[in-house]
Amino acid sequence: MRAIISGVVAAPVVRWPGGCYADTYHWRDGVGPRADRPVTLNRWWGNSEEDNAFGTHEFFDFAELIGAKTYLSINMGSGTPSEAAQWVEYITSDTRSTLAQERRANGRARPWKIDYLGLGNEPWGCGGRMRASYYTDLMRQYVGFVMPQGAVSVASGPNAADYDWTRTLMRDGRDNFDQLSLHYYTLPTGDWARKGASVG
Repeated sequence: MRAIISGVVAAPVVRWPGGCYADTYHWRDGVGPRADRPVTLNRWWGNSEEDNAFGTHEFFDFAELIGAKTYLSINMGSGTPSEAAQWVEYITSDTRSTLAQERRANGRARPWKIDYLGLGNEPWGCGGRMRASYYTDLMRQYVGFVMPQGAVSVASGPNAADYDWTRTLMRDGRDNFDQLSLHYYTLPTGDWARKGASVG
């Protein structure tokens, strides 16, 4: 089955959780038996209901199934460094820690590998309405507590052509990330409210 799916889905890297939802996502909502997972609201998509049926195990299993690298986007908007560190431990620890044992009890004996760790999503907008200086300081705090061994850290780039954001990040935070994720949207109408269905 893996050969069939990987032949159809040729994605080198899969990112999750994605978009604005990433900075409201709390990982504990998406582990354990699906019937016991809470239904939450995605305020960025009209308060649509999220049943959390697709969680940590489903994401990493899917990436393995199609042979893709993993890009985990951590919640820097409404989460904490401690919550993110616990999530990384749950995913990657090969120890007898309580979180590693919980992962095993939930059906995954071996740890997974996080290839890329996204440090928030669009923190200048839906990810927390942060200034570049605040995001840079917060990113440094998260990296100090969270970074899994061997993962590539990815900082959130600017909104369109906000060169001040990039300058601040590169000047004050460059030792805390490996790559920069650019968030530049081309809007044929020039108006986000009239962006059209193909843009999301």
